[in-house]
Amino acid sequence: MRNVVVVTIIIACLAVAYYFGVVLPKTLDFAMQEKCAKHAQEYFNKQGFLPAQGSYVNYECHHNKRLNKCFILISTTDYLDDRKTRAETRTLTDINSNKVYGTYSGQNSQYEVWMIDNKMCSSNGWYTRVKFYMEE
Repeated sequence: MRNVVVVTIIIACLAVAYYFGVVLPKTLDFAMQEKCAKHAQEYFNKQGFLPAQGSYVNYECHHNKRLNKCFILISTTDYLDDRKTRAETRTLTDINSNKVYGTYSGQNSQYEVWMIDNKMCSSNGWYTRVKFYMEE
């Protein structure tokens, strides 16, 4: 009988540890991602993007657990001069503080890129740095 009680207590302890170690953190992370997505949609809508014909605007968002920040990456692509020129911009912003962490802009293959540290980098460098904020 005593062995059954001990085994039951051990199983209960493992279940509690699993809940607090695995289930609860995933639930909280999902809730933060959901909250971030809602804030990102509101932020994007407030910006008032009305793309002209031949223009594309979209966004993606991510709650970064490590930094505890909600980021939005807004991308625009405009085709100018009867589609001979492609102008692109990307802006990475912390939604809550409205702090711009990075910008990326250019036309065709001529790009200028700035990040928060005000250092220019290539388009590959831009995406590498953005991953730090938008992925975990």
